[in-house]
Amino acid sequence: MNKINNIQFRIIKQKQFLDLIVSLHKTTFKNVFSGQLGKSFLKYYYTQVFKRGFVIACFNGDEIIGFVSGILDETKLLDFRLVFYLVKAFFMNFFKREFHLNFIRYIKRKLIIKDQKYKTELLSIIIKPEHRGNGFGRKLIIEFDKCLQSQDIKCYKLFTDTNYSTGHFLYDKMDFVLKQEVDLYGLNFRMYIRNL
Repeated sequence: MNKINNIQFRIIKQKQFLDLIVSLHKTTFKNVFSGQLGKSFLKYYYTQVFKRGFVIACFNGDEIIGFVSGILDETKLLDFRLVFYLVKAFFMNFFKREFHLNFIRYIKRKLIIKDQKYKTELLSIIIKPEHRGNGFGRKLIIEFDKCLQSQDIKCYKLFTDTNYSTGHFLYDKMDFVLKQEVDLYGLNFRMYIRNL
């Protein structure tokens, strides 16, 4: 556990935080594909992240004010049950035009952005709105980097958009390398690489 400015940063594995993590994800990413996949999908997704990767949260006392999640090998995240929840979410959102557009954007991203070389991925970074602008995102990335360095990981990737997210400003300031940028039917999407 590392204390910075009275804020604690620690890896969490406890499922007691699962509902809060899912809720933060759904709220923060409500306009993008992952936020529209539903609670069942996200609960299973983050359960897999807890097993195959890690979540680092920053706490103010007992309150989580933000978190970063990552996985060492993103190819191990997808399994039959996750696909089942994905198909279920697709049918539950079948009549929602925005969901279909985001699904098509997701498929196009998978086809266009070739990222097979980089297996380790920062999956999400979320700070509660009332705590943004205080440097917690930067501190979470530093803690994330330390965890990866302890696993002898030399670089990782992350994906973001510039329409609904402001993360690209942070990544540019922290010297992430912009590897690829594409227009996904009106959504400006980026892949960044960070060398450790």
